[in-house]
Amino acid sequence: MPLLPSGLFDYLPPQAALESWMINALLSHFKSSGYAQVTPPLMEYEDTLIPNAALGTHSFRVMDPLTQRMLAVRADMTMQIARIAGHQMHASPRPLRLCYAGQTLRTLPDAMRSTRQFRQSGIELFGVASADADIEIIQTAVNAVNAMGFADISIDLHY
Repeated sequence: MPLLPSGLFDYLPPQAALESWMINALLSHFKSSGYAQVTPPLMEYEDTLIPNAALGTHSFRVMDPLTQRMLAVRADMTMQIARIAGHQMHASPRPLRLCYAGQTLRTLPDAMRSTRQFRQSGIELFGVASADADIEIIQTAVNAVNAMGFADISIDLHY
């Protein structure tokens, strides 16, 4: 039987269907709350995706045969969403509300789980730096998760 690398796995029925339903439910709620969906690529140039060395320890890297530049597989989508908002959508009116979902891959598992592949979804609010903006993000996330039937949740804030 072929083995998968440590921390990587296949989604099988019914987990694959449940995971798809959850992502679609989250994105649907985010979009109904005024957030526009974006989808960044799985890989980008290393210097764009990994702005500092500390983040680089979490990312797989590969040489791009076309450009001979290093690429990195995303370990987190947040930097990509910031890049999209700051470059391709720099002229869009603020506040700019974006939502996203996609696979991420890390070189090492985190302290809580042995997996190295994750499905990340989220929302970002650009152009507003206030307690009201923080409350909007938290309330939108809580409402989305509650709408999926989860009641016992916790939210971690990182600044």
